[in-house]
Amino acid sequence: MVAGKSSDADGCTECTAGKYSGTLAASTDTCIACVKGKYGSSNGKSSEADGCINCVSGKYGEEDAQNSDAVCKSCGKGKYGTLAGKSSETDGCIECDEGKYGDQDAQGSDTCKSCLAGSDTNGSTGSTSVEACTDCGAGKLD
Repeated sequence: MVAGKSSDADGCTECTAGKYSGTLAASTDTCIACVKGKYGSSNGKSSEADGCINCVSGKYGEEDAQNSDAVCKSCGKGKYGTLAGKSSETDGCIECDEGKYGDQDAQGSDTCKSCLAGSDTNGSTGSTSVEACTDCGAGKLD
């Protein structure tokens, strides 16, 4: 047997993309799945470090054993992510602060835009458009 491969009735078989095997595997059941927040893009990998790639910041992966970065979901508008390899929107995405809005998906850093001077999101976080910014009104500051 060879690391990154498993055996079945037909002989050695590579672990599929999204899985790896660092040992001499006795069956295809011994291939280990890349964990949530990661994916594998090629067959026959022998370690997690070699076979599993983090979803980039601004995206997250909710399922094990995924074989493409296309399964990494984007943080939605009004949110951004700063860390790679996250497994859920809750863990991987941060809402734009009060007084800011995010009008694009999958932002990998805080690219939230500030409301114009004299306007604010009135206590709301995670705003998705400039329309969320309203005038503060006479006698109030933003």
